[in-house]
Amino acid sequence: FKAINDRFGHQTGDKILRAVADLLVAQVRETDLVVRYGGDEFLVMLIETNGQTEAITKRIQDAVAARNKTDELIPVTLSIGAAHWSPGDDLPIEQVLAQADQAMYREKRTDG
Repeated sequence: FKAINDRFGHQTGDKILRAVADLLVAQVRETDLVVRYGGDEFLVMLIETNGQTEAITKRIQDAVAARNKTDELIPVTLSIGAAHWSPGDDLPIEQVLAQADQAMYREKRTDG
């Protein structure tokens, strides 16, 4: 988003962040949570999926691809990292978030 902000301005960058948030919300269930985690990062908490995130990840990536076909001026890409946590797990939630963050950065390196 730095490149978008630098080229088109922060108002346009904010508009695109809102559009990405709306896109994410449209791809998950009402019981799931989508929050802006920081900067241009979003956290999507998929409630009671038992770690089965592949279909949702694909649906999100397909929605981004469709969006990019209609907004050729400012295409966006998403790198998605997933991690699974259950209330009975011994791992602290911070460690699970770190695992998801690491997975996202691995995907970013693979895509970039």
